[in-house]
Amino acid sequence: MIKQGRLSEALAVYEELQARFPARAWRMEIARLRSQVTRSTESSGSRVPSVLREDLGIEQVYVVNLDRRPDRLARVLREMNAHGLGVTRVPAVDARCSARAQRLLEQFRSRPVGFRLPSSAHVPDEAMKWYRTDLPAGVFGYLLSQAAVLADARRNGHRRILVFDDDVFFTSDAAAQLQSAATHLPADWKILLLGASEYAQRSSVEFAGAQVPGCTELYHPLAGKTCGSFAVAYDQAIYDELSQAIEEAEGPYDNVALGSLYLKHHKRCFVIDPAACAPDVSESDIRDNARAQQDHSQRMHWEFTRYPTFTAPMTMTVLVDDFATLRYLEQLKHRLAGNTFLNIYYLSSDGLRPVTTGRHFAPVDAQALPIIAADGMALRQAIDELRVPHADIVMRWPFHRLLDDGVAQAVFARALERLNDGAGAEGTIDGVVYCLNAGVAPEPGMHSIVIPCFRGVDHAWPSILSALQQDAWRFEVIVVNDNPAHQDFRADLMRRVDEHRTAIPKGAALRLKVLEHQVNRNGAAARNTGFLRASGEFLSFLDDDDLFEPNRLSAVESPLSSAAASIGACYCGYSGTWNGQRDLSRFVEGDLRPLVLTLRYGAHYMCTNTVTFRRQAFARLGGFNEAYRRHQDLELMTRFFSEYEIAAVPKFCVRNRPSPVPETFVADIPGLCRLKQQFLRDFRGEIREHGDEVRQEVLHAHMRDISKRDKSMPSGTLQVIEAFLRSAMAS
Repeated sequence: MIKQGRLSEALAVYEELQARFPARAWRMEIARLRSQVTRSTESSGSRVPSVLREDLGIEQVYVVNLDRRPDRLARVLREMNAHGLGVTRVPAVDARCSARAQRLLEQFRSRPVGFRLPSSAHVPDEAMKWYRTDLPAGVFGYLLSQAAVLADARRNGHRRILVFDDDVFFTSDAAAQLQSAATHLPADWKILLLGASEYAQRSSVEFAGAQVPGCTELYHPLAGKTCGSFAVAYDQAIYDELSQAIEEAEGPYDNVALGSLYLKHHKRCFVIDPAACAPDVSESDIRDNARAQQDHSQRMHWEFTRYPTFTAPMTMTVLVDDFATLRYLEQLKHRLAGNTFLNIYYLSSDGLRPVTTGRHFAPVDAQALPIIAADGMALRQAIDELRVPHADIVMRWPFHRLLDDGVAQAVFARALERLNDGAGAEGTIDGVVYCLNAGVAPEPGMHSIVIPCFRGVDHAWPSILSALQQDAWRFEVIVVNDNPAHQDFRADLMRRVDEHRTAIPKGAALRLKVLEHQVNRNGAAARNTGFLRASGEFLSFLDDDDLFEPNRLSAVESPLSSAAASIGACYCGYSGTWNGQRDLSRFVEGDLRPLVLTLRYGAHYMCTNTVTFRRQAFARLGGFNEAYRRHQDLELMTRFFSEYEIAAVPKFCVRNRPSPVPETFVADIPGLCRLKQQFLRDFRGEIREHGDEVRQEVLHAHMRDISKRDKSMPSGTLQVIEAFLRSAMAS
């Protein structure tokens, strides 16, 4: 392994060679070295491995994971790889298909409540009564999984081991906590919990008696009160006793097997407090009921803000070059289990095009262009050249295989396993070429304005000029010409810029990018083209017949920069012909999906021009759905509120064009009905979530939107249309 300094030196040399003598070979080597520098930097940023090995004497780290949960394996491996911590996966015993686990459950339930084996002697009758009737089979699968870990440790002669569940995350200062705890541990400690679910009252005499004298960071676990086994270290001196307690199978692993040892070796068992690790309790493969993570963390005294990756989602990007692989696109989930976003792109003559998962797909292109990438390094180069948004993994999907989200997630987990084993961040698995931690990341503090244009420069110039006159410190303006008939659009625009130099702030003209489509795609596609070429952390859109006030970007930057991660966008107000008088009550925040679904435009100021997105959030959504020639913002914001909330700035920073403009919408009633049918079918699940009352309101709102476009429509026709739309929500 080349040292970090040498890697950086080598990278600088190859970058100089590329600048002087451009060649594909240099680009390939630069990509490879950059990947190594990234991995070296990430793994060297944590002292967790050295503390575990040198201060605590841990010789092997295990992760217990079910074969059917590659999503959870991917999450925990991302966490371990970020700390440079190598782990060994032990396949968990799936109680649903394990005859032995089912047999243990039946034997356990057949015993009388008063029956006791040594491991359960401390369990009260009331608790045992509940265990006998309500424990699921998963409890016994978990016992067998822990037994498999101990068996492996014995076979390999590991004197001390650390065992993680597959839903564990470290605190931001875990290394310091572990090192501090190690200084207070006796040399002959037997069990060390890196965190626990502690049900004893912290103010109780019982808990006070469990404190380690002279140490506020450790306490002795209390049988029946100290629960959780998500991150536990064991000394070999305890292996046999623990195995015996597991074999008795007298109830939950933490309360019974471990609890019996807490009593027997009370002064040699320890818990780190506050927890250096915590689990994601929002779902479980053992218990039926999920818990609210933040509420449970507060109850357990897990300091939620100290777990930086607890809620950080992962992004998985798939590049396809054959539409046949998308046959089951509408069955794919955009947000997979384990908080992973799935995004799909294909290559067109106008660059990358996003495909919205789980929705109707209607590409303008007859077929996708091939993405040439025979191996991982070639794929990484293609990713940079195509400006694929940054993702935890980018995969080039084989043309002969149907895209399946479960298979894609399994490839992701296996790729992270390879990285954890010391392999590179690129490779091929079952014909899928992949790169980890790849793609273009946004520039912090940078704004990008995207302006789709369908008409000539004369019409669009006032909008473009208003974008160039922003008072933000760093911004770019990306104009996308979606009308191939205007072949001289770029030249005309640059002439107009030269003519108005005095009206444009110094240097702003250099921020202007002009992109042109080879074929007419629609406004959603033009906005996506701009988004995929944008560099900014913040992404705003401006229609070519509206204006930005000079403070449009600066007004939203500070609120959006300081907002919680749950806030994916921020919006301001607009003035002009659509608005009437300014109304501060319309600056509502949070989850506005009911307002969006029911077309209550007058209840807020959200529209394409007023919303600024965090580019990362916009990328996770996959951009606009290009199957929608109208209602693009309605479709996007409905998906947006499934994942994020929105903030509002009570300032009016967008203005409708004061002079009349040509109306581009033609009252094509049949086409509008088909569009609304598509929308209501795509979002019927989301509509049902809000109940029958909202469902009726959604239907009536869309009927009003249709009828106002043709006020002479007969009532019989309206009834037919209503039945048509109602069937879309029911299908």
